[in-house]
Amino acid sequence: MPIAEFDAADAADAAAELMVCCASKRWVARLVHARPFTTLERLLSESDATLRSLDWADIEEAVDAYRRLGVSTGARRPDNDAVAERQAVRSELGRTVRSRLTAAFV
Repeated sequence: MPIAEFDAADAADAAAELMVCCASKRWVARLVHARPFTTLERLLSESDATLRSLDWADIEEAVDAYRRLGVSTGARRPDNDAVAERQAVRSELGRTVRSRLTAAFV
């Protein structure tokens, strides 16, 4: 979908387009509210900032959705403590979401 169409879409349609990229309801709501983006770069930048600001429960919501679909968000790192593991998961989720956004919005 072109960014211009996404920017002009009603909130429900825009949310549906985003949900396939990241299943965090809070991430979706923030990006829908932040429109218009006009460029993919602005959308990616807002996505990155939003992912950094999400609570851990929101990150888990997105990661769990990927797991249910059989999509890997990276291997577990047994030597990481809980904080390092959460940072790694958040980073991997960010890469996955960026890839999906780039594929979805041309």
